[in-house]
Amino acid sequence: MFTPNVVGLAAGAALAELVDHRPVLVALGVALLVTAAALCAPPAGAEAVPHR
Repeated sequence: MFTPNVVGLAAGAALAELVDHRPVLVALGVALLVTAAALCAPPAGAEAVPHR
């Protein structure tokens, strides 16, 4: 139950120590944009409903 939290904290500490903050922020922005695009896209099997 606590293992993902520990792994995430260790990975974040390693990133903060080894990598400049700019590439991390760019990667986070790209990940959030990809997630937003996936959530805004219509479902694959959805059919178009005509507007009245």
